[in-house]
Amino acid sequence: MLLVIWLTGFLVMTVSAKKLPDIAPGEWYAIPHSQLVNIPKKPKVAGSWTGFSAITGAWSGGAFDTQHQQLIIWGGGHRDYSGNELYGFSLHSLSWKRLSNAAKNVDEKGKLSVTGYYPDGSPRARHTYNTVQYLAEQNLFCAFGAAAMFPLSQHMLPNTDCYDLTDKRWLRLPPVMVGGYGISSTSAYDPKSGYIYSLGSGGGSALVSYKPLARKWLSVTGELPGWISYDYTAVISSKPHWYVLVGNKETRFIDLQNPDKGLQVLKTKGDTEIEQFANVGLSVHQPTGLLVAWHNGAEVYTLNLETKIWKKHSAKGYGKEKAVPKALQNGTFGRFRYSEQYDIFILVNSVNKPVFLYRLAE
Repeated sequence: MLLVIWLTGFLVMTVSAKKLPDIAPGEWYAIPHSQLVNIPKKPKVAGSWTGFSAITGAWSGGAFDTQHQQLIIWGGGHRDYSGNELYGFSLHSLSWKRLSNAAKNVDEKGKLSVTGYYPDGSPRARHTYNTVQYLAEQNLFCAFGAAAMFPLSQHMLPNTDCYDLTDKRWLRLPPVMVGGYGISSTSAYDPKSGYIYSLGSGGGSALVSYKPLARKWLSVTGELPGWISYDYTAVISSKPHWYVLVGNKETRFIDLQNPDKGLQVLKTKGDTEIEQFANVGLSVHQPTGLLVAWHNGAEVYTLNLETKIWKKHSAKGYGKEKAVPKALQNGTFGRFRYSEQYDIFILVNSVNKPVFLYRLAE
């Protein structure tokens, strides 16, 4: 059943009136009728060559709102899509909701593009990569750094742009420190401290941290040697307390208790093929501390940081359809996230495909 309603001025698409089925460990569940493309009254925005599908397809990420149990996605940028609206998929209601409205004037000729903002002051649509995170205590969805802002391609800015989900407005917070932002830079939320960590890409990169309550950035590592690949996805583990990167044919980490050691290589073993892929979906299964990675298809990989062993888990689709997800060419980034409340992973890929849920195999 498909139900469309209006709530506090924003469109809601309730995709199913049923509760979640009993998804067994090792199963994927494709939520029926949950394709974002079906949401009515999509914004009509100028200058978009790719269109609405670029919200996820154009190197775009997402963050999990733990307060409302929803995966929030934001994307587009370059000439792919100029709309800067946010969408959230709720695990409570199994529904999509447009959380903010798109800017009406997108400055199609790009006169203000180097500022990172549209004429109304809201942030320009962009490739969001692994830069977006949710700040639970402040109820903010934030992008840490900006790249490929509509209609630009390679331009980068240190802007920290946050949408206040309580007051329903955009905020400009202190810019990311030098070295902590870039094209396909990474970021991660640390549930232990409530801080955000951000690592730039390319040369001259550094790990920096943001203290939300103080609204202050701090240096963590200083400038790191070498070239930081565009292919990583990052998470923060609790035990050990590391900033972990997966991609570029390796797993690397920065020990947050001893960051002076810099960016180190973790010599993993087991089913390490997941490391070969760029910008995989990566999350932490909080009850076990395992890192959980997904690239494409049914298989899911876990990494035990203590044993340094990757393990591949075979999986199957739920029910008669037995559908399993297929990755987008340009990466998954933060659109694969874990909900501790539901003990389930949520995955959003193409706007034309259903939202998938996965329960970790035992």
